[in-house]
Amino acid sequence: MDLDGTLVNTTVDFGLMKRRVVSELVSLGIPAQLLDEARTTADNLDRAIAYLSTHGRGDEINEVHKALSKIMNRTELEHVSLTTAVSGARECLARLRSGGLRLGVLTRGSREYALSALRYAGLDCRFDAMVCRDDFPEEEAKPNGKAMTRTAGMMALRPEECVLIGDHSMDLRCARSVSAGFVGVLSGAFGCEEWSRSGCEVVIESVEALPGLLFEEKSYERPAR
Repeated sequence: MDLDGTLVNTTVDFGLMKRRVVSELVSLGIPAQLLDEARTTADNLDRAIAYLSTHGRGDEINEVHKALSKIMNRTELEHVSLTTAVSGARECLARLRSGGLRLGVLTRGSREYALSALRYAGLDCRFDAMVCRDDFPEEEAKPNGKAMTRTAGMMALRPEECVLIGDHSMDLRCARSVSAGFVGVLSGAFGCEEWSRSGCEVVIESVEALPGLLFEEKSYERPAR
């Protein structure tokens, strides 16, 4: 499962994070016209890395990652103590666990943030897997399919045996890249129109409805092979 907007009501100001990231990238010599605060932080970072790589500045990439990680970590933790659980999330996790399913968290948040957010939200149950932004190289974080593959592997599963639950097209892209199932929720960043434009076929109000979907209907999205 995704974390922010899916399991917890996020306290992270992602707009502020984007502004801080773009400002830092510009200060590091990335042309402002390549960046856009309307894009995700991951997209802006990809553009910055591509620019450095093609302009003979590849040796600066590691320092860029370090600088941006500090900014993202700081922004994530500013209000983390106010994090609350999405309605029904506790009951959802308990029912999925009692039904014999393995549970994992896949997030672009840092590990420190993810553990803190779950704790403050009262959702610090024993997950079978957790993959965060800073567990592996930044470029391999979600939406890179490697993140989903690693999460599945920690649960002794193949990606195609898993279902990723998320609130953003980034989650959908990650799942589809490795043929995992996907369910979109309306409790976070995306509403019905956004999901429709993204081509997501299965959308629920929140994780509160997830046990019924998985145990009864079995109609979550599976990519065509």
